[in-house]
Amino acid sequence: MTAFYDADKLACVALDPVTGPQVFLSGFPLALSNPEQVQQFLLDHAAEHGNCLLHTPDDSLSLTEVGILLRLQQVGQRALPVRCS
Repeated sequence: MTAFYDADKLACVALDPVTGPQVFLSGFPLALSNPEQVQQFLLDHAAEHGNCLLHTPDDSLSLTEVGILLRLQQVGQRALPVRCS
């Protein structure tokens, strides 16, 4: 896990998709899961709860009210989701 700060305030926590820790949103595992399934879960979750969705220039998906930015990290031949909050 890596913490990022901006002006001495916590700005983001990035989780390693291989070593964890595992993070859940409404019981759904966000790390070590199929990226397409995680993205669909976040889309469904946002629609169900009225969360604002943001697509970043690198095609990452963010649920701004929840504080989740889903980015992919290449691990060998696989791309695994990384959560940034």
